[in-house]
Amino acid sequence: MRQIYRVLVTLLKDRKARLISFLIMAIVASSGYGFEMPVTSDYEEGSYHCLKKNSEAERWRVDWSMEKVQKDGKIILETKEHGYGVYGKRKEKIKWSTEIFLEYTDSLQTINFRKETENIEGETIEIISKKFDVVQGTVEFERKDLISGKVSSDSFEPGSTVIGSENIAFVLRGANLAKGYKTKFSLCTDEPKLYKVTAKCLGKEKIVVAGKEIECYKVEIIFQIPSFLKALIPKTYFWYTADESHRWVRYEGLESDRGTPEVVREVLDFQ
Repeated sequence: MRQIYRVLVTLLKDRKARLISFLIMAIVASSGYGFEMPVTSDYEEGSYHCLKKNSEAERWRVDWSMEKVQKDGKIILETKEHGYGVYGKRKEKIKWSTEIFLEYTDSLQTINFRKETENIEGETIEIISKKFDVVQGTVEFERKDLISGKVSSDSFEPGSTVIGSENIAFVLRGANLAKGYKTKFSLCTDEPKLYKVTAKCLGKEKIVVAGKEIECYKVEIIFQIPSFLKALIPKTYFWYTADESHRWVRYEGLESDRGTPEVVREVLDFQ
């Protein structure tokens, strides 16, 4: 992406090429190719938890790790999570583990996601997998219910940038966080459903997380849905550190899909 814009700048120096370069820039801008490589170290780890909003009751917590790996000249970020507690529409406590593989060049290319859910006895009861081609705008979804034996699958082709609800917190680290800047993309949930959304940076705000006051960028996620449905989806926000790394520190919104409680997620350890 950066190389494309360098070429366009060179073209702009030639008056005869201005119209051509303008048209190319319009095509690139409309492609939804909007997420650059977030600034990360070679290895990161941490923990976060989920509280029911307006309550101190903890629903669940997660330990995670992320490792940057070079494979065949590509940058692969391998993220692993292990969670425990009451999640989503379930009433009983569960355990889950996820693996996310994100491929980058200058920008986000593909995402592969897999989540295994276990009951408290350690028996696997569900497996969800998603495969994203972020640039082409395609998603393949599969859910296996190991209790009933039912396997369901779906696919989406929005034709623009598409990411999943499980990796939006990380991916938005690579968005432009200048005040007022907007990024449009499609969001695939575990329902599974596809939503057109806009991420808008509202500016800087100081919040207290893990006992520390942190200057952050506040980002609102705006769902492009009919007005009568907006009452079903509360305001959705992410907070990122104002330094270059733009680390995620807090989330407010639905826990997962429609029908799940409104929650606050935030990091438990902040260095």
